Amino acid sequence: MVKYICTGGGFLMKRLMSVFIDESGDFGFVGDASKYYVITFVFHDQKYDISANIDKIKDRPVFHAGPIIRREYPFQNETPLERKKLFQSIFIFSHSLPIKTKSFSYYKKEFNNDTLKMQARMSKDLYSFFYENRDLFEKYKLIIYYDNGQNLLTRLLNFNLATSAIDYEFKKEVHARDYRLYQVADFITTLRLLEIKMNNNELSKTEKMLIDRRNLKNVYLRTINKKELWFSKILKRNLIYKWFNSSFDKTLKIRFFLCPFWKHFH
Repeated sequence: MVKYICTGGGFLMKRLMSVFIDESGDFGFVGDASKYYVITFVFHDQKYDISANIDKIKDRPVFHAGPIIRREYPFQNETPLERKKLFQSIFIFSHSLPIKTKSFSYYKKEFNNDTLKMQARMSKDLYSFFYENRDLFEKYKLIIYYDNGQNLLTRLLNFNLATSAIDYEFKKEVHARDYRLYQVADFITTLRLLEIKMNNNELSKTEKMLIDRRNLKNVYLRTINKKELWFSKILKRNLIYKWFNSSFDKTLKIRFFLCPFWKHFH
């Protein structure tokens, strides 16, 4: 889909990008408050049709990774093997899609029970991400799909998108059951939470039964990492230019540019 924008000298085509957002955790610090907070963005250029991908899983139930792992409603009667197959299905579906993702993870203990500090860090991260990738996002109008599950996150998103001068709008009445890509965002958020718990040796027995540490690291996370949206090309060039002109030994830098590893930066 394409949006036409009047520039004064004619009309400029601007593509639409769907952005599905999911979170895990809360902003609290007492009682049953979560230990970690994770936000995930799933970006889909609407130019790329994914209806055929969706048709392949049309008979599958709504994916909700957390309940699948914990054997909660509506998966409480599923066997471990059936739940593992469901988990693998959403993974294969996610892998097949022409999408990019970005996740932000926070260990809440670092903020010393200060909600404002946590909000400030999140706001800084969100603004930096959108600003640093502005050469990408300025080509699109972003359609934001978020269920407003947390009003504070909605306000943070709205503020940082606006201050980044990005063209966007929030889709109204968003429900995860209606969008497979929203379910992908939920799945990736769960994977990022499992990654944190794995790195801190906190995986539960139930989580280990569904997905062992080796497959989590070498299959699931390695595959999802390839879809992670990092820096824009402009930012990478700026960072490389600053690094090359720093005081570090330029002879070693030249060797770095000539080595095979350099190809990964193009």
